[in-house]
Amino acid sequence: FNGHDVGGGKVILDYYVQRHPVYETASALPGGKGFVRTLFTSLGSEQRVCLRVCHLDDARINIAGTTAILKTDGGQSLAVSIGTEDRHRGRVKFRDGGDGTLWLGIAGGRVPVAFKLHVALGDKPVPAEAPGLNEASPPRDAPKLWPQTVTTQGKPGQPRNGYAADDITLPDQNPWGSW
Repeated sequence: FNGHDVGGGKVILDYYVQRHPVYETASALPGGKGFVRTLFTSLGSEQRVCLRVCHLDDARINIAGTTAILKTDGGQSLAVSIGTEDRHRGRVKFRDGGDGTLWLGIAGGRVPVAFKLHVALGDKPVPAEAPGLNEASPPRDAPKLWPQTVTTQGKPGQPRNGYAADDITLPDQNPWGSW
C-alpha cells in the first residue's frame, strides 16, 4: 500500500498487486444497497493478475459475460457487474473460485485498463458503465494539503487460506499530535 491521494473530490487508493500499480476509488451505489469500485492499472502485455471481488459463504456463482450472480440456498445473493471500454472488454473476466469467491482476471496489454465493479445486494445486477477518463487514473501532481510526512512500520501478517492481513504501526510521533 503506497497511501492515498485526494483528487476530483475523491480519495484515490494507491497500491500494488504483484508489483503492478493499482489506483482505486470507491463509492456507494444509489440507495445504499451496494458499492462501486473504480480501478485503473497498467500491466505489461504478457502479464495477468487476479483481484478478489467478493465472497459469499456456500454460494453458487453464475457468470454471464460482464455480470455474475452469487446465490446461497439460504436466500442470500449478490449481483456484480463490470463496466469498461469496449476495447478492454476481453481483458477483464470474472472467474469462479469454487468456494463462493468471485475473482476478476485482468490481462495485460499495451495500454492501461480502467474499469468499474458494481457489487449490489440481491440478484439484479446494476449495470456498470465504463469509467470516465479521470475517474480512476493515476493522481496528477496536486498541491499538498499537508507538507509534512509520517513514516510507520509494516509487519507482515500470517497467511490464512491464501490471504494475510498485515499490521501497520500507528504514527504516535507526528506533527499534528494526533493518536
